[in-house]
Amino acid sequence: MEMYNFAHNIIKQTILPWGRYAYNWWQYGPGIARPGELINVDPREIEYVMIDCKFNHRAKKTHAYIKGGDWDRNYLDDGLMFVGSDEGFDELGLVPVEDYGFYTSLRNHFEKGLPWEETEIYKHFSDNPRPPDRTYPLTRDDRPHRGGKYATKDVLDEEFSRIDDLYEHMKEYGYLTQRELREREDAPYSAKNVAPASDEVLVNIGRSGNIIFDEGRHRFAVARILGLESIPVKVLVRHENWQAIRREVARTDSTAELSDRSRRYLDHPDIRPLV
Repeated sequence: MEMYNFAHNIIKQTILPWGRYAYNWWQYGPGIARPGELINVDPREIEYVMIDCKFNHRAKKTHAYIKGGDWDRNYLDDGLMFVGSDEGFDELGLVPVEDYGFYTSLRNHFEKGLPWEETEIYKHFSDNPRPPDRTYPLTRDDRPHRGGKYATKDVLDEEFSRIDDLYEHMKEYGYLTQRELREREDAPYSAKNVAPASDEVLVNIGRSGNIIFDEGRHRFAVARILGLESIPVKVLVRHENWQAIRREVARTDSTAELSDRSRRYLDHPDIRPLV
């Protein structure tokens, strides 16, 4: 069984992503990011969180996707408590980071000294326990969600203690990549995949280069709270209009030949590697 799981992970995390890379190249030409490629972004400049209830890409987060449509413009008025739950949303959309309950709870705990038990996210899971191996109604429309994590108070306390450990570890050692964390025995939330890059913070990039948080809430929130200026992230989805800019930059021999639209993005973290 162990050999089967290992072979399955090799295929899923290394071979299939190269298949997706080849498909993207065939569809969109030069400027396609290689599997596992990371860019460095300032977490403080990320303003929105993606509710990706219909993207269905997280199961294949080792891949990179290009997607058209208005998903990068659909700003929602509702707040979000916990990325990964969708909380009854039935459409792709963007919620401000400042309306993201998980992040604001961590900020209140670390910056204002609020005990975990008094934070919004702790109260949320205390009131909505997630028993393992069953579905449960999480939010406003009683839409069912899978359980398993945060099922009891002991598990809840243990999880938030790990966030304390993450904060202290990042504060002392800085932000380490998942490959670097895997080499440390004391590192919380370290990668366990064959391809550790797939466990980095995931972001999406809209048509105008706006970087949108997708997954990796613990490290993203802590890095932002600590005021870190740069963290490595993996781009999960790029808007097809943004990919067109990457293609133009990748094809040019001189930046002087670029269109005005593309030239103004030369200092963007997702464009700099192409220059």
